[in-house]
Amino acid sequence: ASNRRYGARIKAEVKKALANSLIRVLDQSLLDQHYGNSPAGGIAAYATMAEIYSLGRVLSRYADTGEAYTHAAAIKMDAPSLSNDRTALNALLNNRCEVPKTVLQTFDTLVFCYQVGAMTEADCDRFRQTMFANKEYVPACFRRVSFIGGLPHYSPRIYDSTKPMVGSNSVQGLPFATPIIL
Repeated sequence: ASNRRYGARIKAEVKKALANSLIRVLDQSLLDQHYGNSPAGGIAAYATMAEIYSLGRVLSRYADTGEAYTHAAAIKMDAPSLSNDRTALNALLNNRCEVPKTVLQTFDTLVFCYQVGAMTEADCDRFRQTMFANKEYVPACFRRVSFIGGLPHYSPRIYDSTKPMVGSNSVQGLPFATPIIL
């Protein structure tokens, strides 16, 4: 749905991000690089890709293909995933499926950008308003107040330990909310 809904709007930015290696497609060659191009690395890369495909097929029974394989890759590589599809996460959990230890949602990255100074308060509030206007998921603490008004009630899943903490430091009781401390 997201590709049909936003594909034309983000196509140029995605192409640029891919060209600059800001984001990369997870494929066999990337896994070969990750594990090292030795024979043992190649075997590990092949096995990991097979495990991702296998788990992705299972998860795709309950979530769409993109969500299923994104989460499968995160689980098998012990890495965080990025998703704003809470419905998919709930479907996986309700069907007793494994989920990544950390799933960063849009507002986790937004709060992180604010914390490190990559976005201003005004930038974040415009983003919040755009998400709300486009009927995208906005955490309850940000729905009826400005970005800065909701921030004290939001527990970000990623933060820079060298910068002052923003948001709440309360622990979320979710199976996919292990914080990432940089």
